[in-house]
Amino acid sequence: NKAFGRLALISNGWAHRIVRTAGDTYEDNYGILRYTSENAYFLNQIYNYEIGGIVLNQTEGAVFIIKPEFSAVYNASTRIANLSLTCIDLVPNDEKTSISGYGTYPVRTEYISMTNTTITSVKTFAVVTPFSSIWYTFLNSTLSDANLVKNTDYTITKTSNQVTITFNSPPLTSANLYLRKIQIAAQITPGWSD
Repeated sequence: NKAFGRLALISNGWAHRIVRTAGDTYEDNYGILRYTSENAYFLNQIYNYEIGGIVLNQTEGAVFIIKPEFSAVYNASTRIANLSLTCIDLVPNDEKTSISGYGTYPVRTEYISMTNTTITSVKTFAVVTPFSSIWYTFLNSTLSDANLVKNTDYTITKTSNQVTITFNSPPLTSANLYLRKIQIAAQITPGWSD
């Protein structure tokens, strides 16, 4: 038996908020792709493609099948942390954003642009996502693996839909974020609508 499901492009499905000082913020929203199974015979699942990572969500919880492209390098001598994040932004075609059924449906994509931004002296970095628990674990382990010390160099908190990292200076001299945004036009079903 085939599973019934829904495939949808969702504008503003993931977001970040980066603060240097009060009033000096970088905020952006990103389009995501979501598949939701809706049937009585199989375990219902949700697959989220958000900023380049893939999340599988079931009743037992969520897990990254593919992790997003986020890294951290810490220089213990200068006490500078350099972070790098690549975000894929799916820009939905307004006419073809969702479909439901039992079949197989293509998602057409077309490259739009890429921008690179360097944000120095980051005070807080927050991500807004319905999967805050796995994002908390992923971000915390990435910083910890770079030899940054939780509750000393940084603090990390989460709510039901947000994870926030605060970089502590001192002891850190600075935390810098290299942000790459790649925009891709996307639509569901064959045929391209301009």
